[in-house]
Amino acid sequence: MDKFSIEIDQLMVKLINMYESLAKEPRDYGIDEKLLAADIHMIEFVGSNPDHNVTDLTELCGLTKGTISKRLSRLESMGYLKYYHRDDNNKEKYYSLTDKGEMAFRGHYLFHEEKNRILNEELRKYTKEEKEVIVDFLKKYNTYLKTVYK
Repeated sequence: MDKFSIEIDQLMVKLINMYESLAKEPRDYGIDEKLLAADIHMIEFVGSNPDHNVTDLTELCGLTKGTISKRLSRLESMGYLKYYHRDDNNKEKYYSLTDKGEMAFRGHYLFHEEKNRILNEELRKYTKEEKEVIVDFLKKYNTYLKTVYK
């Protein structure tokens, strides 16, 4: 590998390691209850994509149906999510946020607004085209990880 590829690879590994470390620390998102990153991000996916079922959320999150089902069930039992059946499909469970889930969802965005202020200031320096390159690279890297490390 060339020097640039090695540097990118090392930075991505460092980023992943940092994320994994932070993900293990429960946080309060303004609801007086601490949640793991996996929990709040599932709340985020449901809140940003209302009325989706397990299959839909699997595609959005990139996780297995079993993992998604366990997280949804856990968050439902904790009072963050509720499920329902649509009139046209009585078999599938569709998910939405409860009032408690909405509070956590909003608290998560406030958390990121506050914590990402420095990052957002840096990103404002980039042109729209440069931002598109960054997003495109991250999407391709995500696909790379999914295909190479299956």
